[in-house]
Amino acid sequence: MEYYKELLYLMDMANIKTSPEVLMDRFLFGLCEELADKVQCYRYTTMDDLIKLAIDMEQVEQMIDHHKKRISSTPIFHFSSKPEMKEFVEYAVEDYVSLEDSKVQNFSTGFL
Repeated sequence: MEYYKELLYLMDMANIKTSPEVLMDRFLFGLCEELADKVQCYRYTTMDDLIKLAIDMEQVEQMIDHHKKRISSTPIFHFSSKPEMKEFVEYAVEDYVSLEDSKVQNFSTGFL
């Protein structure tokens, strides 16, 4: 996580030496509140565990956001699949058969 690298760099530049527990607290404090709240719901014992957990939670959030955007931007009816009324009318006119011009079988009697 880029944030963790920057945190370590700045602490090194400021010559701040802390225990792993304090470092984890500072790391959590720097996360966005929503992500920090979710991470704290899980058990972690080392900084590596905490970083992995934060990355995993962040990726899950990104996947959920991406899915929500995709769902909300997908129209229920695709306009490209909707036939134009003009095409429908042309199709109906082309296949029109006059009953006067053709012989129609009477299904009840079986005769023409």
